[in-house]
Amino acid sequence: MSANTDFYLQAFKVNSKAINYMPKEMLTPEFYSQAFQANPEVFISAIKTKSKNLFKFPKEKLTPDLYIQAIRANPCVFKLIDSDVMTREMCLEAIKHRAYQLKYVPDHILQSVKNESKRLYSTMSEEWVAEL
Repeated sequence: MSANTDFYLQAFKVNSKAINYMPKEMLTPEFYSQAFQANPEVFISAIKTKSKNLFKFPKEKLTPDLYIQAIRANPCVFKLIDSDVMTREMCLEAIKHRAYQLKYVPDHILQSVKNESKRLYSTMSEEWVAEL
């Protein structure tokens, strides 16, 4: 790591808003990867600053829990998350903060909720009939 990269990495760690003033050539995928490895909290800080910073972090390092933290930090990030990694919990967290996020919930999650509701309803109906 060069002295400049190390300095900018330290600056980013102490204040994530410093990213707005860094030379664009410093903000490489490697920079974000190093920042993330040094402290995963920088991911949340970067998301708070700008939701599109999500794309600068290595996807393989992002867990459902980190995505939920990112949604809490900046609900606008929800619509940028790939639908194949979205979980029901992520969707509910996003909707909790902004109701309009419901339109970004993928069909496969909506369908699973619908199926679960049907199953629950039929179980409840059977119990009620048995009580009669």
